[in-house]
Amino acid sequence: MWDEAATFDHRLQESGGLYENPALDDYLTKVANKVLTHLGTEGEGVRVRVGFNPLLNAFALPNGSVYIHSGLLVALNDEAELAYLLGHELAHYVHRHAIASDRNERGRTRVAAVGVGLFAFAAAVVTQSPDVFYSLADLGGAAIDPILDRQTSGYSRDQERDADLYGLRAIALAGYDPEAAIRLFETLRQEDDEGSVEDPYVLASHPHLEERTANAREFLAQWETPFGAEPQVGRPEFEAAIAPLLLPNVDLDLHFERFERAEQGARRYVAIRPKDGAGYLKLARILQSRPDAAEHQNEILAWLESAATASPDSSEVQRALGMMLRRLGRPGEAAVVFDRLLQIDPDAVDRAIIDSYIEEARQR
Repeated sequence: MWDEAATFDHRLQESGGLYENPALDDYLTKVANKVLTHLGTEGEGVRVRVGFNPLLNAFALPNGSVYIHSGLLVALNDEAELAYLLGHELAHYVHRHAIASDRNERGRTRVAAVGVGLFAFAAAVVTQSPDVFYSLADLGGAAIDPILDRQTSGYSRDQERDADLYGLRAIALAGYDPEAAIRLFETLRQEDDEGSVEDPYVLASHPHLEERTANAREFLAQWETPFGAEPQVGRPEFEAAIAPLLLPNVDLDLHFERFERAEQGARRYVAIRPKDGAGYLKLARILQSRPDAAEHQNEILAWLESAATASPDSSEVQRALGMMLRRLGRPGEAAVVFDRLLQIDPDAVDRAIIDSYIEEARQR
């Protein structure tokens, strides 16, 4: 199993389908190792990576590699929730649940196929590379029997309950707020109620969320205060770490026409990085992608103007703003913006078209 996991790791990393951000990987791995020390083993040797996938999923391989889907990571609110998620998955790893599990063959194959298939598709959407899709799809087909059937189809109720409680105890001893487990379950319940993406693993194969919440509350009630200092939540640290992932994940939500979820992600990015025009530009793009975009013209323009204010040297922002002003029948204002665009990027590939728009405005 260890050798198979190492092979899976290598092929996945070579496929181009993972989110490449060493700083985020280091942050996630640091939190994982902090929790791991309280799970009965040394706090080192694991590595956490992120893959593009809308499903709310995460899994740990027998060699200590942990993978979190982007959809789940951006659904979290703080470092304490992240620590609990990692604590749960690492409890499966430390207690070797993959070896002891007795799972349904049909269910595990279906889950593996769906999980890897969507992972491949999502990676291709974000990277805009069909080669990534075929590489990951091939990897998924090869990995269903040796790897994913042991890791992504879920464990028995007893194993899941044990992982929940071991993870909860570990984050408390690590100094994190144990109420994060309750918050995470509430987030998953909200996702389940919305039904935006059918998730075959976290929401369906795990014990029912109400049962897991009740178990966590009962476990917490047995403690007075298992830590001496104020429990850590770590929201600023978490948001700073995941900020670069938010907009790529927004693109994924847009592809699946999850407009409200995409807007939430873009607004979160703007709140974290208000001086970066990319977030405002993405909010404009989201509204432009909606079926009712015609009803939001003024709001789209406002977002583009905010983007231009935040990032005045971005040719992409200037182009989007100029095109919007032209569409609204304001060619003179558009020409001013297009002039600014050509000052920023005199060798723009569409310069001939931009020049024609400027000339057109001057002749009016």
